[in-house]
Amino acid sequence: MYSGKYLPIYDFLRKIKTNEVTLSFGEIEEILKFSLPKSAYIHSAWWANDIGTHTQAKSWLQAGWKTKNIDLRKTVTFERL
Repeated sequence: MYSGKYLPIYDFLRKIKTNEVTLSFGEIEEILKFSLPKSAYIHSAWWANDIGTHTQAKSWLQAGWKTKNIDLRKTVTFERL
């Protein structure tokens, strides 16, 4: 099981019944209870499905999801693996 700063998004995604969900950055911040870093708003690479260099990716990958369709400053779509 995932543990860490992004645990709330892990928990949220584990409860989703659909195979895809699109969340606004604001919704993600509400789930997390803290603001995303500036880099999440200006670099699509922050959302990369790479646990080697992006510790935040562990939260969604270990929950069984990957990111796709990142619209910087607006939304990100998660797709079930």
